[in-house]
Amino acid sequence: MSARPRPRWTRPPPGGPPTDRALDTVEYVEQDWTAEQWTQGGPTSVAAPGVLSDFGQWRDRPHHRVHWAGAEFSPYWNGYMDGAVRSGRHTATELLHQL
Repeated sequence: MSARPRPRWTRPPPGGPPTDRALDTVEYVEQDWTAEQWTQGGPTSVAAPGVLSDFGQWRDRPHHRVHWAGAEFSPYWNGYMDGAVRSGRHTATELLHQL
């Protein structure tokens, strides 16, 4: 919402302003993420005990022309979108330096 008047070249959205429509709830869904088989309530993935100590040395190493990037490869905000972006930038920078 804004205190400024709507510019003349815009029209209100169909059905009125979104704030009016938001008051008319059509459906409400509640989800127990801890009961989900695959997520089990966790917002990010976590390696099982022993995985990093056994295979951690290989985690970030390129394999021939394959370079890894993603949320789980980020040392900062691991498992989240911010980590994915940081990891992608880091990997892209590494690749650019190899050209």
